[in-house]
Amino acid sequence: MTESRQALKERILDTAGPFFLKNGVKSVKMDDISMMMGISKRTLYEVYENKEDLLLECTKRNDQKVFDYITNYAQTAANEMDTLMEFMRVQMEKLHDINPRFITDLQKYPKITEYLQQVHHNRREKSRGFMDSGVKNGYFIDSLNYEILAAIGDAFMEHVMLDKMYERFSFPEIMRNFVSFMIRGFCTEKGLKIFDEYLKK
Repeated sequence: MTESRQALKERILDTAGPFFLKNGVKSVKMDDISMMMGISKRTLYEVYENKEDLLLECTKRNDQKVFDYITNYAQTAANEMDTLMEFMRVQMEKLHDINPRFITDLQKYPKITEYLQQVHHNRREKSRGFMDSGVKNGYFIDSLNYEILAAIGDAFMEHVMLDKMYERFSFPEIMRNFVSFMIRGFCTEKGLKIFDEYLKK
């Protein structure tokens, strides 16, 4: 890929990504994106053949940014609680910019759901290792079963979507309450002390 084509690709992602998040996927047309960028629709389709391919690339890019940031953060973090709190902060920040329709729309695109399921599966081992490290260092309870914890999280998100809970409460409020409940359930007194200090800030 030439430098100019790569630069165009990055511009498209910079434009389309936030636009999808703000308005949902269904309401965003390829025409809208080309007009916002001041390029022809033909040029846009030369880079991305259809909206699903563009959406997939936006999803991968956004996910990888967060993953890389947290992975790098963890390398210099004071402890597992520090990493967990930063991950929570980043996710809450992201949720403020997401239209609920974006999440519901994603489920209509097979490539997206397949990618997200694969990522979720691939990163479970890394997440399990993180939780085991937290147990070893005294921040998480030693009776913690990561498989059960992950299953509860999956079931909760499924319920949120099926019940359309996001129509009664904002996504940040839903996740803040659920995550706080979960953290208090698996943290030791040592971990909870750090968590409560974080909440005070």
